[in-house]
Amino acid sequence: MTVIQKPGAKELALNMPDFIIDTDSSILFEVKHGDSLILSERYVPDALNQVRTHRLGRFLANALWGVWCNGNLQSQDFVMGTFHFYVDGVSVGSTDVIFTNHWLKRSGIPQFLSQGTTKVTRPGVTEYLSILTPSNVRAEAVNETGDLISTYLGQANGVATLDVSYDRVASSLGFNPVGQYRITVGNDVFTFVVDHNNYTEVFQFRYRNVFDLPESLSCVGDLKLKGAEKASTGYLYGVERKFDVRANDEYEVSSGVIFLGSEYKYWHDFMNTREAELLIDGTWFPILISKQNYEREFRKDRLKSIEFSFRFADPDQNGLL
Repeated sequence: MTVIQKPGAKELALNMPDFIIDTDSSILFEVKHGDSLILSERYVPDALNQVRTHRLGRFLANALWGVWCNGNLQSQDFVMGTFHFYVDGVSVGSTDVIFTNHWLKRSGIPQFLSQGTTKVTRPGVTEYLSILTPSNVRAEAVNETGDLISTYLGQANGVATLDVSYDRVASSLGFNPVGQYRITVGNDVFTFVVDHNNYTEVFQFRYRNVFDLPESLSCVGDLKLKGAEKASTGYLYGVERKFDVRANDEYEVSSGVIFLGSEYKYWHDFMNTREAELLIDGTWFPILISKQNYEREFRKDRLKSIEFSFRFADPDQNGLL
C-alpha cells in the first residue's frame, strides 16, 4: 500500500485534495477529529489498483463552524480543526482544515479570512475582520500632518474575529476624520477606504462569509417594503373573517453606490450566506435573503448597484421596520 496523494499540513476545506492510495486489496479508511471517530469506510481499489476518496474536504467541513463576534475580539475555536487519517489502523498523516463553503482560487490559507484585502467602510458602521494568526494586530493611518500613527488592537492564540470599525479605530488612533486606515499583522495588510459622504440612512447587515466567519456590509440605497400576509379564512356568525394572520412582508434593498470592483466579492458572499442579520436600534435580527439581482460586468468599467430582497427569519419580527 502506497499513498500517492494526500492533503497538506493546512488546507481550505473545499480546496483540500483527496487521498489517492495505490493498493491491490480493500482498505479501511478512517478519520478522527479530537477523540471522535467521524468516518470509517472500506474502499475497494479500481481497475488501476487505486483507492480515491471523494470530496473529503466537504465532509470534514461539517465538523467546523464559526460564531458571531461579541465585543472587540471573539475567538473562533471551531472554524479550524485538526483531522487525523488512518489506513487499516496505521496513521497516514494529519491536516489542519479550515471551513469554506465553496472552492477558492488561492493556495494555502490567507492571513485575513475574507474574500479580499480592500474594503469600503463608513463612520458608524460595524466592521469585522477575521484573522488566522492574530498576533499583535495593529491599525495605522496617516494624520493631517502626514505622520503615520499606529495603535494596538489586540491578539489571540488562534483564529479570531476583531471589531475593526471606523469609530473604534479612529478613537484609538486619536484623530478624526480618517481617509483610510490599514489593519496589519506582520507584513500582511488589510485596507479600509472610508466613505465620508452623508446619506439619509445607512442600513447595516452582517453575515457569515465563505469561511463561516462574521463580516458586514452597509447599504446606502433605497429600502422598500412590499406588504404581504399569511392567513386562513372562515365564517363566524355568517361573516367571513381572517384567522391566524401573520405578516409576511418582504423588503427590497439597493446597495447604493459601489466604489470598488473588489466590493462585488463581498456582496457575492453575502448573497450566498447561510446566516445574515440586520441591525435595528443596536440589536441584530436574523433575516433570510429571498431574491437577488446580482450582476457584475467584467469587461465594462461600470460599477452597478446590487439589489436584493429579504424577509425576517422570525415572522413575528416583521413590524420592526
